[in-house]
Amino acid sequence: MTADSGKHFDPDVFDVFQAIALPLHQSVKRASGQDVQHRLQKVLGLYFNEVIGTSSWRKLT
Repeated sequence: MTADSGKHFDPDVFDVFQAIALPLHQSVKRASGQDVQHRLQKVLGLYFNEVIGTSSWRKLT
C-alpha cells in the first residue's frame, strides 16, 4: 500500500491510516465480538449524527 500512496490513495489519508492501523488491529484482535460491535456502533453513530445529520440516521434505522 505504501508504494501506491499518491497513486491510488490520498497520501495524507494514507499517512493517518498507517499511523493507526497496527494499534487498531492489535486492539480489535484482543477485543470480544461484543466490544468490537459497541466500538463500531459508537463510531458510526458519531458519523451519522455529525456528518450526515441525525434525521438521516433515523431514516436508516
